Amino acid sequence: MPKTAVYQLETPTLANSPDMPYWLAVLAADIEEALAGLEAKGGFAKGVLANGTDINTIRTPGVYIVPTTAAAGTMLNWPASSPARAGALIVGKDAAASLTTHDVIAYTSTGTPTERYSRATASTTNTAWGPWSSSEWLKGLLNGSSTARVNVDTHRAVGAWTITSRTYVDGLPGTGPGLLENLVTPATGWAPQRFTERVSAGEVRVWVRFGTSTSGWAGIAWSQLGAPPSNPSTATSDVQVSDHAARVEVARARRGGGIGTGGKPVVMVRFDHGLSKFSSIVLPILRTYSLPATLNVNVDNMGLAPNGAGSITWAQVQDWNQYDGIEIANHGATHTDANTRASIYHEVVEGRRLLEAAMPRVAVETFHIHGSGNLIATDLPGDTGLNIGRTPSSFTESYAGKLVMAEHAVSDGKCGGFFVPLSGHPVVGQSHMSIDRDAAADTIAQVETAKALGRGVTIYLHPDLLDTTNTAEGYPYMTTAAFTEVCAYLAAERAAGRIMVMTAAGGAFADRSHDRRENLLAGSGLATTGTGTHTLLLHSRFGWAMGAAHELVVRAKASAATTLTLRVERSGDPASWLAERVHNVPGDNVERDYRLNITLPRDPSITQVTVKITGQSLTVVGPPVLAAI
Repeated sequence: MPKTAVYQLETPTLANSPDMPYWLAVLAADIEEALAGLEAKGGFAKGVLANGTDINTIRTPGVYIVPTTAAAGTMLNWPASSPARAGALIVGKDAAASLTTHDVIAYTSTGTPTERYSRATASTTNTAWGPWSSSEWLKGLLNGSSTARVNVDTHRAVGAWTITSRTYVDGLPGTGPGLLENLVTPATGWAPQRFTERVSAGEVRVWVRFGTSTSGWAGIAWSQLGAPPSNPSTATSDVQVSDHAARVEVARARRGGGIGTGGKPVVMVRFDHGLSKFSSIVLPILRTYSLPATLNVNVDNMGLAPNGAGSITWAQVQDWNQYDGIEIANHGATHTDANTRASIYHEVVEGRRLLEAAMPRVAVETFHIHGSGNLIATDLPGDTGLNIGRTPSSFTESYAGKLVMAEHAVSDGKCGGFFVPLSGHPVVGQSHMSIDRDAAADTIAQVETAKALGRGVTIYLHPDLLDTTNTAEGYPYMTTAAFTEVCAYLAAERAAGRIMVMTAAGGAFADRSHDRRENLLAGSGLATTGTGTHTLLLHSRFGWAMGAAHELVVRAKASAATTLTLRVERSGDPASWLAERVHNVPGDNVERDYRLNITLPRDPSITQVTVKITGQSLTVVGPPVLAAI
């Protein structure tokens, strides 16, 4: 308290007042005597410390002022230095011994409490002070300096310190800045230490360790709370790996079980992105030959030039799926080699979910890895990545592989050979064969090999490479004419009963051991006459089939040229969902199969569709079929 204020309250007149109670008069006299003693010793208030003062040398009792932050920044061993704060130093000392105490009250602002620091020494040596301590838990910065490094292994003061730079701080886990917290029990030496590391604005890591020695934490390893296990095989927490089995069963049910081929081989045709040329070149050819296919899409890349630079909409892509039997597969959200858990999750999991969100009628069941898909989670110790799906363990052991399996029923990679057995069960990481650089004869030869083996083969190309040349290496890519020749060959072989053509997901469930296919038109009136209409109660009777590609096949002949119209529409509202194909039927009395490829909508709001088969002067041979492909 300032001396003038004391004298205003405690005056000799007041102490000698006859009206004052005796006990108060005695107290006033004692205070007056104490103040007189302080005055005789020069007073308790010692004034302002000079800039650059070493606080360790201040041993005379009294109150010392550091008036500004600028002055505080010059002081040596001033505790309120990071950031520098003005304040008062209160020194207490035992005159008969060397015990000295320091207490600092530091000014922060008018809106926040003061900071308080204390320490003591029993030595006459000014360098033998104990560490500063504070009743506040947050102590300030602990960044060290080039001349005074900090090692958190031996930093045992109780409290929390902000570490904004690790340049001069040793012993920390991780790589980022953060908050260090110590809690020490003096009597036992037991001491937990925690470091909360800031990785990014959206991610923190919490590290802990526990010591029992008074010397600190040297030699005690940090543990990360909530860290994925070091064994990547159990490291998937984003989704449930057991979901894969359920997804496989749902996909199988959509196709009525295994799709019987009766021993025929299966060709699966796949296209990787390049939506612009797919729309203008590929799709019209597929329609000409009534061929289904699989289109791999990157959900984040619709704005790229090969995908139409925004001119192609999600509604269009959904229409290809619904009215042309084009399966939409997840090809990774960005088609990049993601290398953290978060980015891999986006690539694999959100890559699929966002496709379905953009196209509510489409079921995305298949993941096709791209050529840069190593997908190693560098923030997961021991993760070896998907490695383009080269081995089954790539899918069962890696972080990315487990996400692929958990989120999809069918997975593509580079496991084994190109010609897969048709067992009715998906082959994990089944291989695919590029035809980007093929002439038509090259592709046809590969299909002939699949025929000879009685197996399945996936052929794929990049639509944006059609009719172009690799200028760096000087070789041409497949031409539109060659691709058309391949499609004509596939249609002819299918018509001759020597192969079946399916989507990637459909082919994954193809079974050469039987010829049974679930016909959604079985038992309909169409089975007798082959013409007319039939309504399918999708949601109530065929809900299990919704989301899978199907082909409507009608075998017919005519003695005079005519047309056959195959049509599937939303009952009562064809404007909202309609697939139709008008076929020219030659008047040669030759039986032929006529097709309409569709995908039954995943959207449960479409509860009924009507199948219409109409034509004049023709004969329908056998019952029509609506079955999965």
